[in-house]
Formats: sequence, C-alpha cells, structure tokens
Amino acid sequence: MKMDFCENMCYMEPDCVSINLEKRAGGNGGYKCELNNVTHEGHERELKREDHYFYRAADSACFDSPCGNKATCQSGFTDKGYRCLCTSGFKGPNCKKASPITSCMEQYEKDWSSKSEVYPLTFGSQKIPVYFHMGGFSCGDRGWTLATKTDGEKRTFYYDSHFWSNRNSSNLVGGKTGFDSARIGFLGNNEGDCFTPDSRIGFNTGGYHDDSKTCRNEARYGGDDGWKHIKPMGYVLVQ
Repeated sequence: MKMDFCENMCYMEPDCVSINLEKRAGGNGGYKCELNNVTHEGHERELKREDHYFYRAADSACFDSPCGNKATCQSGFTDKGYRCLCTSGFKGPNCKKASPITSCMEQYEKDWSSKSEVYPLTFGSQKIPVYFHMGGFSCGDRGWTLATKTDGEKRTFYYDSHFWSNRNSSNLVGGKTGFDSARIGFLGNNEGDCFTPDSRIGFNTGGYHDDSKTCRNEARYGGDDGWKHIKPMGYVLVQ
C-alpha cells in the first residue's frame, strides 16, 4: 500500500486523524497501513520512533476537547474544523445542552448512576412524570420504564372494564405513568383448552378458577407447589 492510498483511507474514515505506514513491503508486496483516531498531540510520551515506519498526522481541532458530556469529536466535516457526536440525552453543536428524555433507557445511558425514582418523560411537547426503575432484576439490567401497575385485590382493570374501550388515561398522578394499561395472561392445562386451566397467571384478566380479582396467580390440581390463590400488586415495565 502506498502513502497516498493510506492517506486516502484515513480521509474516508471519520475518526482517523493520523496514520502509520510501514516502509517494508510484506510477502504480498503490500505495505502495512495503520489508521489512528488520535495524533501525537497530548500523547507525546506514547509516540515511539520506529525506523521502518512513516508517521503522518493532520491538524486536529479535537485536541482541546470541544465536545462535552462524553461526546465523540471528529476532526473536519464543518467550518469550525470538527463535529461532535452527542451521547444520549444531549444535543447542540458541542453536546452541552440537555435534550428531553423520551425513555428510561435514555436516562440510564445519560447517567449510569441514576436512581430509581420519578422522572419527567417527554411525549411531543408534553412532560409526564413516570417512574423509572434503574438497575437489574430477573429480566435484565439497565433502565426500565413503568408502563402500568394494578392491585390484585381490586377489579379496576377487569377484563371487560370500560378502561379497555375508551382512550382516557387513568390516575396519572397516583400511578406516575402516562401509559395505558395492559392485559397479559399465561395458562397451563393438560387438557388443551383455555376454559378450565390447571394454573393461570393473569395481569388485568379474569377467569377460572377464581374470577373475582384481576391480578393473580391461580394453581389447582396437583401443582408442584400445591394450590395457590395469590393476589399481588402487579407491574409491567418496558425497555
């Protein structure tokens, strides 16, 4: 590989600002070309002289770290000599202006030390307080957004409740969520039908064996842990 071709490769690579080109031809007659995302500026102690290498570097406007909040600085591209690739949660020419948070994952990526609490989530021009769960549990780690919750002792979101047919939000202040509710159900039955299940885990559902509550764990007829009639608080978190 010749010097001009190696330089062209660096020019086409957005993060490249310097090259190392080996003077000695390899077994196939080519020359080794190394592309670097930094120059010797600020790395003088790491620069080592090798007699069989050429080193070329461009003037980098990223040397003074103009991009904030862990953004990636790329030399060139604009009249000011660099551009910033912002991390999640920031915007602007230098990534120093906070952008609205649209998901719990964005908040987590913006600040890994974020705590589980209520955050203002942006939908269009509207901000809604939503509970974010930060950290891991059995379904995975990182950030989780509370979509809905329900009380297993109540019939508020029973299967045929009017909340399923209208488009009105329910208890935004009390629930700290701007999402609608959800219906989720799992059945187990060796007879192959959904009408007389031996076990049922339901979230905002109803059915056999006890149709009185909407969030529960029901098990009958020789379950591994015996008969169960559990009416818990239920939560749906999304990522």
